Amino acid sequence: MYLDGKQLKIVHEQKYLGVFLTDTMKDDCDIKRQIRSIYARSNVLIKRFKFSSNEIKCKLFKAYCASFYCISQWRNFTSSVFRKIKSAYDRV
Repeated sequence: MYLDGKQLKIVHEQKYLGVFLTDTMKDDCDIKRQIRSIYARSNVLIKRFKFSSNEIKCKLFKAYCASFYCISQWRNFTSSVFRKIKSAYDRV
């Protein structure tokens, strides 16, 4: 494939607007990104708010860790990856 006379590089996955797109059309790669993100964000909250009440921690979690960008677009994923994100959410 060419664009403006230059050959386009073919890749297996590409991050576009913060979402991973793959040549297999599966959302597993993007879900794995979200799993890493939920652990990273929750670790920051745990560290910074370790002396806060559980009520405050729950509100912070819902505000900063429980929002998944583009989750409504996920349509094609394996059940094992879905179980992993559910487990990450439940564990945190």
